Amino acid sequence: MLGPIQHLLSQPATRREGVRQVGELLKRTALAAWPRVEVASLTNDDWVGFLKKYGDTDTHAVEWLLNDFEYHSADCIAHLPSRVGDDVIVATRSWIERHDVSA
Repeated sequence: MLGPIQHLLSQPATRREGVRQVGELLKRTALAAWPRVEVASLTNDDWVGFLKKYGDTDTHAVEWLLNDFEYHSADCIAHLPSRVGDDVIVATRSWIERHDVSA
């Protein structure tokens, strides 16, 4: 599940798409674990606050990238240090595993 996203995050040219997919994956996980009415409309600061509230690890990298994501240019994201992508994957994996919902 995170392998393809990790690959996108590792490449400057596709890093922005990787961040977009991280946000989508986290939102799908939250929608599976909480009532839709509590999660579906969350954006920007409210969404980041939700991730922090229900997170158990440092999600700073994820929060920074997801908060006001549309305002981060592709060039800005492409030039992030590669370790940021690694941090995003670790935090995302941890958050998802903590909120995994059986089908």
